[in-house]
Amino acid sequence: MIAGDILLADRYLCSWHEVYLLKQRRIDTVTRLHHCRKVDLRNGKRLGKDDHVVCWRRGP
Repeated sequence: MIAGDILLADRYLCSWHEVYLLKQRRIDTVTRLHHCRKVDLRNGKRLGKDDHVVCWRRGP
């Protein structure tokens, strides 16, 4: 993969470290949320039924 690519992955890639390493190489990721990860759907942007965009921020 090279800079500018977009990685489409299943929910098992859903870890901060893997996404961070890809972002360092300027590769964007699209993935389903892992079933154990909780998200507040009031934040982010709703795209349609069962589609939602959320940006992860690294905590302290």
